[in-house]
Amino acid sequence: MAKNTAPLPGDERVKKTVNRPYSTPLALHKAMKNYFDKCAGEGEGLGTPPTVAGMRIFLKLNHDSYNSYKEDQEYASVFEWAQDMREDWYQTAMLLDPKMTSACMNALKQPENGGWVDRRADTGDKTLRLKIDGVGGEEAFH
Repeated sequence: MAKNTAPLPGDERVKKTVNRPYSTPLALHKAMKNYFDKCAGEGEGLGTPPTVAGMRIFLKLNHDSYNSYKEDQEYASVFEWAQDMREDWYQTAMLLDPKMTSACMNALKQPENGGWVDRRADTGDKTLRLKIDGVGGEEAFH
């Protein structure tokens, strides 16, 4: 388990202000890549599972700052890449260790890890079209 470095109440890092230390999408991408590299180097096998909370802590971003980047279209591709990295980790873990399947599936159902669903969502109204040619014509239904 990673060492908890989250700020405590009263810590100067706990502010309701938005802190944006990464001035470009490339700078944020490099910092996120460092996080994923750190996760891969910890533990055995695949390393430590990458999480959104772990990444926020590593990047030293509070919720407001993290969400500020995430909602910025300029940074959208960086967050898509990070989601793909987490999704890939869980998919690979399931393939390499069948005992992890249930835990990985639960993680993959979280929106930040792919938002998988067990079944397709019902989209509402359905339309059924019947072609009656060759079954006696319309007279067969009167």
